[in-house]
Amino acid sequence: MDPSHGGSSPCPGSPRSGPRGGGSPWTDDPGRLTRNRREPLAASFEIAKAEYDAKVKAIVASDEYKKLREARDSDGLRKLRSKLVHPNDEFYKRFEELAKTQVGTDAEVKTLLWMLSHTRDKTKNVATIEALAERHIKGDFWEPQLRLVTYYLGAEKGAAVLERLVKENADLSIQLGAREALANGVIRSKTATEEQKAAAQADLDDIVAKYPDSLPALRIQAPNFVKTRLQIGMEAPDIIGKDVDGNDIKLSDYRGRVVVLDFWGDW
Repeated sequence: MDPSHGGSSPCPGSPRSGPRGGGSPWTDDPGRLTRNRREPLAASFEIAKAEYDAKVKAIVASDEYKKLREARDSDGLRKLRSKLVHPNDEFYKRFEELAKTQVGTDAEVKTLLWMLSHTRDKTKNVATIEALAERHIKGDFWEPQLRLVTYYLGAEKGAAVLERLVKENADLSIQLGAREALANGVIRSKTATEEQKAAAQADLDDIVAKYPDSLPALRIQAPNFVKTRLQIGMEAPDIIGKDVDGNDIKLSDYRGRVVVLDFWGDW
């Protein structure tokens, strides 16, 4: 029995699967079958990863590991860790095969994004980004991926994708983010002329002027904000949030007291 289905639920392709009234359940939505396969596959990966993490914790807590650490035996530590195999590689291959059955569908996007976030292999990520750009340039998922475009595709190919996003993607935040990435690429370029860099800076200034509250505008202004507001001895900008009980709090409420701020993120 397929573990992704309960005992009383039919598997895709069985007489009971599909909409009432008969007919093929997948005719109008070719991505539906593969989407239904991706979700239990992702869940299986999370289970495998949790099991792997538990084994890592067990090894770290073991006397053998502690002795190797005390002895600074790096070879012994590597050998001990080598007993565990991270599930990434196995599941990446399974997602890769799944993506081949989803070409051009919305389901393919989610599968490709999973692949992009679960490997640092440059060759694999180049192929993934190229597939996303070729078939899903109008998608609404691009903003978090913009920094990866030129990182993996290189300046020339990356710029071509970013220019397509500006022209073809209807999401304003993605357009602005692509413009920001293009301009920053020119400004950092060692081969760009001063005229080209000036034009790029003008585009960044235009984003800030016309869309001051957008995420790209805030990123563009960040260096100046650090310089003018976050130096030692300056009054800290007010921060508004909630405490552990859900009550509104402001940093200024604690004026005159020693406060430790811990900003963190998880990528």
